[in-house]
Amino acid sequence: MMGACGAICTKLYPIKTADTLFLSPIPLLYLFYMPNTTTDKTIIHTDAARGERVSGLGYTIDGDVSLDGNKYMVGTFTSMEAELHALLEGVRLATQHSDSRRECEVYIDVKPLKHKICGTDEIREDWRQYQQSARWLLDKYDSWTIEHCSRSHNTAAHDLAREALFEGREYVGIE
Repeated sequence: MMGACGAICTKLYPIKTADTLFLSPIPLLYLFYMPNTTTDKTIIHTDAARGERVSGLGYTIDGDVSLDGNKYMVGTFTSMEAELHALLEGVRLATQHSDSRRECEVYIDVKPLKHKICGTDEIREDWRQYQQSARWLLDKYDSWTIEHCSRSHNTAAHDLAREALFEGREYVGIE
């Protein structure tokens, strides 16, 4: 597409404007106006709550899709691993449900996790695969950032993570 006013089509492509659908034959130039009704930025907040044998993950996704959710994981995880799994789940669901792949901002409240994913310094070998998994998902976007934020800025994801933790405790029989 050339800007907001036109596109050159070389195959049969469905081109949808606000109230019309075009099928463009080879090669036709359609001049049309397609307003941007979606945002090009996906904003994700993630958090984790870790307990004995159970961790809760919470995420909120805003952009062209709005999605809040949580889940629990049964097993022994460090706090950092639980936070990473929350980030992976949030980004995975955002890429799965969103049409926009322009820009992604992820907000987490654990600064060392940001350094483990974004840092260029040497990381422990056991974290290299985690780093590669996170970057593989994030690289589905044209550009991405991970920002550290205070817990007060991450309240919704935190509450969802705690809710999942309590559900997981109930599932495994921990009071």
